[in-house]
Amino acid sequence: KSEFDSASELFDGDDERLEELWNKEYSLTAFTDPSNFKSYDELKAKFNQVVGADIRSTETVTETVESEPAVREDSTGEETDALDYFERLAKE
Repeated sequence: KSEFDSASELFDGDDERLEELWNKEYSLTAFTDPSNFKSYDELKAKFNQVVGADIRSTETVTETVESEPAVREDSTGEETDALDYFERLAKE
């Protein structure tokens, strides 16, 4: 079970210790500087590119290709050789 202690002042309100702690803090302005972030338009363009909303409709070209009928080769000789081989193995 998780519990929290009742709220109280940090360092029991000792101003010297609070100021000492406050002076040890680092500035976060380097992280929150607006130059580190892209504009809304840049982000929207990237989003549309990723989700495909930026793709323009294109004309579909269908091409009919005539194919020659495939010549069926008789491969029963090879299959029967393999079948005979396995039958001989089964008999052993």
